[in-house]
Amino acid sequence: MKKRYAIALLLLMVACGTPLEQPMRDFNAYFNSFYNAQKVFEEGLEQNLNQSLPINPELPIPVYPAPSRGGAQSFEDAIMKGAQILRDHKDTRFEYAAIEMIGKSYYYRQEYFSALEKFSELQNVSEGEMRQNALYWKGRVYFHMNAIEEGIEFLESEMDLISDWEPAIRAKTSVVLAQLYVANDQWREAFDQLQVNVPLMENRKDRDRAYFLMGQVAEQLGDFNMAKDAYSNVRTSNPDYDLVFHAMRKEASVARSLGEYDRAYNLFRSLSRDDKFIQERPDLVYDLGRTLQLMGSTEEAARQYGALLRDDRLRPSPETKAKTYYGIAEIYRYDLGDYVFAAAYYDSASMQRVDLDKLPAGFDAQEMAESFGEYASIQLEVAELDSLLWLGQLEPSAFDSVLSVIQKRLEEEQRREQELLEQQQSQSTAVIVNPEQIQDVATSSEFGFLNAQNQRLQQDASLQFRAVWGERPLADLWRRRAEITDAGNRLAGSVDTASGNAANGAAGSGNVASGEAADEEPVNADVSGVETDDSSSDDSEITGGELAQNTESGMPKPVEGPGRQNASTRPHAPLVDISRVPFTQQEQDSVRKMIDELHYRLANVYFLSLEEPDNARTYYEDVIDRDLHKTLIPKALYSLTELHLLEDQTEEAQARGMQLLETYPESVFAERIANRLGVEFDPPEQERERSAQVQIEELEAFMEDTVLSAEHRAELYRSLADSLEGDAVKPYLYLEAAMLYIEEAKQSAPDSLPDRSGWFLAQEQWELQKQELAEVKDSVRIVLADSVIGNTYRLQFFRDRFEEREEFWEIFPDSLSPETKLGDREMQFFQQLSDSSLTEPVWFELFPFQGALWDSARVTLDEYLASAGSSPQKPRITKLAASLVVPEDPNAIPVVLEEMMPDSARTDSLGIPIEDGRLVPEAGIDSMGVDSMGVDSIGVDSLSVDGSSLGIPATMASDSTSSASQDSLRPSEIVPSQDSLKIAPPTPTVPSSEVPGDSAGVNLPNSGEPAEPDSVSEEVEDILETDDGGSHQPETN
Repeated sequence: MKKRYAIALLLLMVACGTPLEQPMRDFNAYFNSFYNAQKVFEEGLEQNLNQSLPINPELPIPVYPAPSRGGAQSFEDAIMKGAQILRDHKDTRFEYAAIEMIGKSYYYRQEYFSALEKFSELQNVSEGEMRQNALYWKGRVYFHMNAIEEGIEFLESEMDLISDWEPAIRAKTSVVLAQLYVANDQWREAFDQLQVNVPLMENRKDRDRAYFLMGQVAEQLGDFNMAKDAYSNVRTSNPDYDLVFHAMRKEASVARSLGEYDRAYNLFRSLSRDDKFIQERPDLVYDLGRTLQLMGSTEEAARQYGALLRDDRLRPSPETKAKTYYGIAEIYRYDLGDYVFAAAYYDSASMQRVDLDKLPAGFDAQEMAESFGEYASIQLEVAELDSLLWLGQLEPSAFDSVLSVIQKRLEEEQRREQELLEQQQSQSTAVIVNPEQIQDVATSSEFGFLNAQNQRLQQDASLQFRAVWGERPLADLWRRRAEITDAGNRLAGSVDTASGNAANGAAGSGNVASGEAADEEPVNADVSGVETDDSSSDDSEITGGELAQNTESGMPKPVEGPGRQNASTRPHAPLVDISRVPFTQQEQDSVRKMIDELHYRLANVYFLSLEEPDNARTYYEDVIDRDLHKTLIPKALYSLTELHLLEDQTEEAQARGMQLLETYPESVFAERIANRLGVEFDPPEQERERSAQVQIEELEAFMEDTVLSAEHRAELYRSLADSLEGDAVKPYLYLEAAMLYIEEAKQSAPDSLPDRSGWFLAQEQWELQKQELAEVKDSVRIVLADSVIGNTYRLQFFRDRFEEREEFWEIFPDSLSPETKLGDREMQFFQQLSDSSLTEPVWFELFPFQGALWDSARVTLDEYLASAGSSPQKPRITKLAASLVVPEDPNAIPVVLEEMMPDSARTDSLGIPIEDGRLVPEAGIDSMGVDSMGVDSIGVDSLSVDGSSLGIPATMASDSTSSASQDSLRPSEIVPSQDSLKIAPPTPTVPSSEVPGDSAGVNLPNSGEPAEPDSVSEEVEDILETDDGGSHQPETN
């Protein structure tokens, strides 16, 4: 037996030096380390892949979804075991596999940078399939890092370097590249990669998702046949239910886009009847309704939509509700032509709280709601004015008949409401309850006193109250008050019937609201047959022209006349308000002009918002043909010409443009349309003679009716201001243009707000730093005065600043007492502080107001200042203009202006002299102003003071040229802390005779608070951030 063991041991020892050595190492590495590491990794992978995310078919589906959070600990263990393999079994064939496993573990832990490093290492050290897999995994990492362009560049360059690709690995790597193309909106390149490589993929699950992505890309390219084939490939592969459902739904949607409505309907119907997709039934009901709508079966589609919204069992998601409301709105818009109802349903669609990523691209419910809402409001105004105009043109007898019909209709509605109320009251049953069983609702009710904690019960109670008592404002004792009012009305009616002349005196002039003269013929409304509360059997007449407005209640009241019954004797009879009916020719012409204005607004809504040029053309032509509103016709002609130009209708545009030039040559639109048509046009002289105010009104009316950018509007204001000579409104126009330039500059760079705020903050901090340095210098100057005052102040100075710093007291043990004079080290220290200065920031690098729009704003502000005279706004705008002046670029090459301009022009926009391309020092002021202490900002030598400890970011330096001795105290070791700079020590009261030096004594620092910094920056920031340069009213020089 021992002999056998010896032989085996001998063979093993021999094997270590023979070709069997490497297999033995691999065997040992596998069973000792790699097997366990791989097992842990697979456990984490299973946990990670089980947490799949739902599919959103409205967005491109990721073929390789982002990893979840599952299995994090297992991946951590796999990383540790893989690292052990690299340490202990470096020369085995499992080395590359361990690197790959570590990279994958980092990837599934979403540590993408670490994963990228490992896969890059694997790419560099491996060959063959292992290197190809490294490229594949690096592409996935780039995609999930959102480094799209870097990933595309990497795969495009590296894939071409490998000639012997394994087909399956190349296929999945190309699909990763296609995914990157999709993320970069390179749809054609993505489709080409998918079309070639998806069929070659080995993993069925990944292949199905790639087919789904291929269908989405084909839809984006408009190739619906290819999209349908791709989605059908997903369905035949039979993957998981979620992907199958969305693939079949997409296939049906594509068939609908191809006009195959029957096939699409059958697919949707088949899905809706499948119990596996019961949760998605609301979406399928919508799809059925949408398909019916596109088929032309609008009634069936409307019923389908209505069932989806009313059926409580379906419970559609907010996104499905929004699409359903949108579909109903389209039915009313396109099929029924009812834009008012379309506006209501668009509004309902926009009010849903949706996730926009779950809605189709281009879902514009909010925009449609606004556009159609504007249309509906205008259309209702037009209908109301048309009705009033029709009533005003009726003969008196016809008007009375119409009024009588309206009166009877209102009374009938009132009677039905009263019957319904009585019916509800009769159905209420009195319940007798034992008083002992009555509980205090304030304490025992489940929802608190009067159900205050239950919103639904409170809403029900509110609806019941309104059903009984109607809509009425809150008032104390309103029931009793109404009863007294009715009794008073009945009494007043009896008195007025007996005294008709008194009633006529109270009536006044008749048609107060309508504006008719008192002597015009009244319009009689026949209300015969209407029952009254009076016992008289005679039919009563109420004169329509004698209705006035009750100023107390806001409701119309009848004005009594002789022989006519006062309607107040019938307290419950509804009244008809005819105060807005235009009875005179002047009123009717005014209403017609109002209708023309509304028609012009409707035309703009059709043209600019609803994109229905045919309807817009109809309304523009209606305004022109009616020829009532002279100020609207030029605008209508201009808009109609633009409409024809957009539709390439050159002849029609030429005809309308020439009509504008010939009929309204003085209009502000004439020159513009001449430029658009390329026609020579000389404005008549009367155009220049018109008042500036009229031109401004025309320009602003044009801009209200036209969609223009802020920059375009600013240019129009400047152009008009340049055309005026010596007018008082020029500053107003320039200021308005400047504010529009500023507004456009801010909107064009929405992320620049932090830069602007940081600019003003830096200016304020600079002023504070200069002020704090000046205060320190004042303190040091007193210390340097060799006197009792200086010594006492010196002691206070150091105690306040260095009381907590023990190392300082070790340096200055006794030299701080008032009796001790300053030594050389102390004098050097304080002298360096006194000579220190600040290094000013490079303002040019911080300046945020740069660009063409800001340049235009600066020029326009200069034009305002040149023409503003003594305007009260001029000081504020001067500060704004100074704040927008571009700081000097320290790297710029000076320009010699003498060769470029005469001496008379050598001033900047603020009138400051210029010399050699720079501001003259004596006259040069910057936008921050000069520090009140007159601190110089230059002068630096080798003995720098640590400015950070003074609370000043810039570097402080001494102007002294003497070098410190080796044993001298360095100022950086004892400079005050930031918090100690704001000390304002009390001023010692010492006679000037005791202080050596100047006979006037030492200038001691003020004992009060430091002066406030300049508030120019705050005021300018307020102007910029509120887009308000002041009250833009015409100014007088």
